[in-house]
Amino acid sequence: AQPAVEDPYILIDNPSVYTKGRIYPQKFSAQAPGALPEVNVPEAAESDEIQVYVNTTKIEMSHAPVVRDDTVYVDMQQIARCLGMELTEDKSNKSFAVTNENVTANATLDSTSVTINDREYTLTAPPRKIDGTIMVTPNFLNEVLNAKVWWDEAGKCLVITTGEYKKDEILRNIGGKLYMNGEPYYEISFNKFDLFYQIMAQYVPSNQYPSSEYTIEAAEAALKQLNELGFRSIRVFVYSGEFKDLMYNEAHQEIYFKAMDDFFDLCDKYEIKVVVCLGLIESHLLKNEYIEGQGWITGTETLAELVANPESESRQNVYKYLEMFISRYKDRKSVLMWEIRNEGSLEADVGSAVNDVKYSLLQLAEFYGDCADKIRELDDRHLITSGDSVLRNAQWNLLKDVMNGENITWKMDTRDERLQALALLNEKLDLISVHAYGLGVSDVSQYADSDGNPVNCDFNLYMEEAARLGKILYNGETNGSFSFESEDFYSNTEAYLNSIIDAGVQLSHWWTFRSDRQGFNDGYLWRIDSGELLDMIVAANQKIQEVHVVNKAASENTNDAWDDPMFEVFNAAEVIDGKEFVEQASFRSKMIRLGILGGVILIAVGVGVFVLTREKLKKKRKKDIV
Repeated sequence: AQPAVEDPYILIDNPSVYTKGRIYPQKFSAQAPGALPEVNVPEAAESDEIQVYVNTTKIEMSHAPVVRDDTVYVDMQQIARCLGMELTEDKSNKSFAVTNENVTANATLDSTSVTINDREYTLTAPPRKIDGTIMVTPNFLNEVLNAKVWWDEAGKCLVITTGEYKKDEILRNIGGKLYMNGEPYYEISFNKFDLFYQIMAQYVPSNQYPSSEYTIEAAEAALKQLNELGFRSIRVFVYSGEFKDLMYNEAHQEIYFKAMDDFFDLCDKYEIKVVVCLGLIESHLLKNEYIEGQGWITGTETLAELVANPESESRQNVYKYLEMFISRYKDRKSVLMWEIRNEGSLEADVGSAVNDVKYSLLQLAEFYGDCADKIRELDDRHLITSGDSVLRNAQWNLLKDVMNGENITWKMDTRDERLQALALLNEKLDLISVHAYGLGVSDVSQYADSDGNPVNCDFNLYMEEAARLGKILYNGETNGSFSFESEDFYSNTEAYLNSIIDAGVQLSHWWTFRSDRQGFNDGYLWRIDSGELLDMIVAANQKIQEVHVVNKAASENTNDAWDDPMFEVFNAAEVIDGKEFVEQASFRSKMIRLGILGGVILIAVGVGVFVLTREKLKKKRKKDIV
């Protein structure tokens, strides 16, 4: 019988409970105990070698480039070989020719006159013969190869850029630096973390963005202002918590990608490029199961399983999402680079309860590598970074404790241990991501010296670490973490910006620009769309380019010989690095030296035999006389 209205009890008809147990290898970790991974950390090395790049290919030089008369001279024979061109020399009149099916260039040593396809031009400096090798300047390469030349004297790197590489707006790692369109890329800009959230709110109502003045209108106003202030890029989160069943619900996928199309359209319109934070360790990628009468539910797999288990359904969702997202947007001009997840390393090895099991640093590194491989299968042009914050001060030792099956001790890492953690995490990534708040002016990032005392890290140390590992540093979130109410806020912030510039950090995104979300006390430091702080960041962005974007060969880009700057004199896809030629030259040199040495030995043996024979004859004659 049904209870009376006044009965204090409630009848629940046909209750059911759905659960799934999990067994992890350790109480608070998805990582089984075992040996620490062997990590290769390169030895610190400095070189005075001048590097030469043609587009993205490093050319191994048979004869080292040399600096003469405020410019750099390079081995034209080796350049020609690597580009599939021919260099012929006429020693009788000190002339040479560089040819292929598109160009015939004739020049004379020590003369500034050059003929390119039967038209005569004047070079800024003459070709020379140095140590028996025909050497030419960037200006010669500019005119003959229809190339943009960039001589980074401080970085000892000559970059020769041709064809589509001059204008394709792809960010690249060339010689350990970021380049775009044949020029070094430096910028201090902003995070605009909520840009996609605003646009998504047009399709799915949100209390945080309750009307158009906070959604599409605000998003467009922010991008327009950034463009007008001279900024070229932002960092944005492109994942949304609106659809927990995103990977299982086609209708929700359609809404999500329609909003994403709007997002990229708007960024394209205002020529703002995006560090796309993909959020590949988020709940919308977790395995869902359909329960009759209940719909799709999550909870049968966790984020720890997504990271730690490549066979999990959640990891398969990651692959599926990448296939959909990267394939759809990889050719958008507004993509600057791909970022895997926001601050994934902060979750590694810090599990503290049965319901708070964490993945390990080793598992995270393997996850990053796996994601990077999948992204490159879909898009081999854009760079990839992790989205990590600064390392925890005990990052390596946390992993060590977990691998030993012990409780974590938070023992501070040494510099070598820091490098091991960085090398492990970033093995397959192009840039080392840090989120540096108050770096160098607080204890936010430290290592232990030889006596175990804490030492503050700074941007110079971060740059050294990245260079040693063959990576580029990306300062994905940053500010000085100074109290806005303090009287020295602006002077301290200016000094902090200068520390970024002085260290040569190429790309930094300040936290944050024009937060439009409602219901949060974000305040001015989450807005920064006017006032002295905005002016300061605009000035810092201009300064970093004035200081570091310096082409010592700027005057050598005379561009007289070719009407179409995009015309490809040689096939860029067929450029080779020239190692084979260098090895052949080295082998010939060894053979020549061995031949000379062999000749000397034969002569010496011959002389010895002659002397010995003569002495024997002398003795014989004396004996005959007696």
